[in-house]
Amino acid sequence: MIKLGIVVKKTWLVFVCFSVCLSLQSLLRAETDPRLTPITASQFRKTALGTLISSSDHAKLIGRAYISRNSDKAYLLYVELARQNPKNSYAQLWAGLAALDLQLALMHPDQMALYERRLVLGTQPSNLFPEARLYLSKAYALAPKLALAQSRYGWFLWQYGNDMPEGLSLLQQAVEKAPQDAEMHCLLGAIYSNQSGNAYDLHKAEGELKKAVMLDPSYAQAHLLLSQVYNRLSSVPLSQKEEKTYQLLVPKQVD
Repeated sequence: MIKLGIVVKKTWLVFVCFSVCLSLQSLLRAETDPRLTPITASQFRKTALGTLISSSDHAKLIGRAYISRNSDKAYLLYVELARQNPKNSYAQLWAGLAALDLQLALMHPDQMALYERRLVLGTQPSNLFPEARLYLSKAYALAPKLALAQSRYGWFLWQYGNDMPEGLSLLQQAVEKAPQDAEMHCLLGAIYSNQSGNAYDLHKAEGELKKAVMLDPSYAQAHLLLSQVYNRLSSVPLSQKEEKTYQLLVPKQVD
């Protein structure tokens, strides 16, 4: 019995140590938002080409290319994939997002010269918005039941396409199809929190953004938006808490 008791105690200690290690690993993994991890041009290309075309990781890769000032590399790669796969909704979707991010990058004076030196566009930068819309609309047309394509096309229409009612409707429908998608909830929360939009509602924004951070606690942008919403609702302690979480999730090398 004594030996059995010792074995039980040792087993329990091993279990506790294992659980603690798992908790520490989880904290380390959530230390920064993986969407904000910089990536080199060569790493981007290798990772993108090695990732299934239907994986939502491509959206994160495009975002990482943007913060790393490699949006031109993303644009060229995904546009080529879209041309090679004209009937694939995912290929069209990634090309649309890459075109949009490159256009946004070109709108920053400090980045414009960099991209213009490295990239020869077939159109003027101002024409990338229509190109992005073309790819995103095609992605949605090819797969109208695909929530990912519907949400991103809806977001584009609302934010950049001068069609707020249709954009909001598409995004709301997408969220209903994919209620476990944190990024869709964040996009919807961003719309509800926009004072100049057609759907301004801070309480709805709070609800969507709380869902986003619950589904993905490492989602820095969702924490930032939620902090701003709480500030407008005069919930200062909650606003400060979300702001602190956001700061912890942003890698130091990201501005």
